[in-house]
Amino acid sequence: MTKLKIICMTSLLILATDLQKDKLHRLRSVETYEIQSGILSMPIYSEAGELCSIVLEKRHVSSESVDLDAEMSREELYGIFDELAPRSERSQSKLNLEDNGETSLFDGGTLTTIAEYENVSIQMHGKDKREILPGHYVAAVIHWKKRNCHG
Repeated sequence: MTKLKIICMTSLLILATDLQKDKLHRLRSVETYEIQSGILSMPIYSEAGELCSIVLEKRHVSSESVDLDAEMSREELYGIFDELAPRSERSQSKLNLEDNGETSLFDGGTLTTIAEYENVSIQMHGKDKREILPGHYVAAVIHWKKRNCHG
């Protein structure tokens, strides 16, 4: 009788595990890499399989805590930008507003900083904290312009 109970319990456990897996199979998987400590990169590919866009964001949840203000500095993002899209690949700056060719837009407490180049752009999105700490962003998107991105 004990063996029968063990077999039944094991079968129920396996069935429950399979049901959980089936729930996840309905969801679209997302490719994610940790490009620097705590900074995640999520690539998007063209139909031809070329890297056409990368979304960057800071990890919000760790085993120790949840960081509701997980932000990246302009310097961190430009370091990643330089690594993934070197200046030689970007070509000339499209916006000659400043030395680095970027412009910032402020709207309703949000900040978007854009740097446009002939081949690649970066958009950095964050909270408008000019009075406290300028240039901290919660997400960024690097986009290769000559690749047909559908993601």
